[in-house]
Amino acid sequence: MRSKGYITGFLLCLIIAFLSSEIIAQHTKDADFAHRDGYSFLTKGKEFNEFNAIQESTAPTDTIPNPKTVMYRSLILPGWGQLTNRQAWKAPIIYGLLVGATMYAMYSNDRYQGYKAAYYNSVQGNTDQRFGPTPGYIPPGQPSELYRSNRNTFRNQRDLSFIGIGLVYGLNIADAYIFAQLRDFDVTDDLSARLHPDIIYIHGQQTASLTVKISF
Repeated sequence: MRSKGYITGFLLCLIIAFLSSEIIAQHTKDADFAHRDGYSFLTKGKEFNEFNAIQESTAPTDTIPNPKTVMYRSLILPGWGQLTNRQAWKAPIIYGLLVGATMYAMYSNDRYQGYKAAYYNSVQGNTDQRFGPTPGYIPPGQPSELYRSNRNTFRNQRDLSFIGIGLVYGLNIADAYIFAQLRDFDVTDDLSARLHPDIIYIHGQQTASLTVKISF
């Protein structure tokens, strides 16, 4: 009886030892798996964050300028708005028109001042040369009416040149602002009309129909 008790106790010890070893082994395996899984999770998370950072750094930025900013720049300096809109080829045209109109305004004003003096000096009794002497490029001894007509002509041309300068300046602002507004207007190449034949039912009868679809 005592030997059977020893055998039974020995068997129980073996069973307990086996179960304990299995539990320890399973715990070690789970811990190792959790460690590896956690490491993998952290690594993948780090790689994911790095990938997102790269994507954000290489993502295309919005290059469409703010229309109000473009307008203010054109108001401050003609052609600046066109440069902001990446239309640098328009800047020389704007400055060419501005310089041309300005030079013609200066020429017309110079001639206007000369003929004004010539007309005043040609009137009998005006000897004080109020507007200066008659310029050398104006032939002397001409009728006063001719001097007056030329004076008025060059004055009108000078005033029109000033108006032209203002128009060019205003068109410079309008062109830059409107183009900036239309930069994000999506116009695809597929601008076409398509015919779609179909059959519809009207009061129970079949009727052929033709639909025109225009793609914008």
